[in-house]
Amino acid sequence: NGGKGTAKGHEYGVPDFTAAAFQSSKTDEQLVKHINAGKGKCPGYQGKMSPEMIEKMVEIVRNFGAK
Repeated sequence: NGGKGTAKGHEYGVPDFTAAAFQSSKTDEQLVKHINAGKGKCPGYQGKMSPEMIEKMVEIVRNFGAK
């Protein structure tokens, strides 16, 4: 779906990663924090993913906004 999210994801508050409003509202540091700690019903990945992999996830989220 190119980062727009699914209907089920939106029910849980997952944002549209392609939206300019989302992209401009979060710093890379905030995204790292959310990926590490989790947010809402989304689990955290600290200790499950390396810091390098988490940085790559941030890059992927940022690339959704470039479309």
